[in-house]
This record gives sequence, structure tokens and C-alpha cells, in this order.
Amino acid sequence: MKKHRECNGHVRLLKKLLRIMKLTSFLILAFVISVNASVYSQSTKLSINVKNGTLIEALKQIESQSEFYFYYNNDEIKALEGVSISVDKKEIQEVLEKLLNGTNLEYKIIDRYIALKKKNEN
Repeated sequence: MKKHRECNGHVRLLKKLLRIMKLTSFLILAFVISVNASVYSQSTKLSINVKNGTLIEALKQIESQSEFYFYYNNDEIKALEGVSISVDKKEIQEVLEKLLNGTNLEYKIIDRYIALKKKNEN
């Protein structure tokens, strides 16, 4: 009878160890994926040239040169015309700061998606 109890103890210990190993592997994988996404946004260099165009034209140029996709409300974006921007081999953050400067829009980069929205008036 004692041997049966000892065997159950070892089985429980092995199951617990296996569960810990699975959780650790999952966390490491999630971290690596997260780092990879942020490295892409920091390493991608863009060259954009729009003269007296629309914001949508500039966003389409960014999408065509990169793996970024934009999400925005058409009503907030379509009114912005007369956009001029000329940048050469700049990171996405620099391009967006320059592009949205003087507008009431802000951006948030989530992996390879960029959400544009109105700034809070707080």
C-alpha cells in the first residue's frame, strides 16, 4: 500500500513540473513575439512624398511601403486635405508625428496596426 502512495506522489510531482514547463514555454514565446513586433516598428524606414494631397494618400503610401495597416474613422480623416509631407528613410513614429502635426488626431501602434483617432480634449 505504501508503494502505491509513493507512486501517486511522483505522478503528481511530474504533472506539476510539466504544467510549470508548459507555462514557462508559453511566456517565453509570448515575449519573443512581442519583442519581434516592436523591433519591426523601430527598424522599418519609410520615404514618403505627398504635396498638397489628402491624409488618405499619405496613409496609402505608408501601407504600400510597409506591413502597417491603418484603422480610422472616415469622417475624421476625409476632411483633412492640403497635406504635404516629405521624409526620407525615417521611422514610422517620426513620419506619423510629422504627418499628424497640426491636426486633432493622435495615433497608437499595436503590432502592425496603427489606430488613428481624435485627441481627447482634456
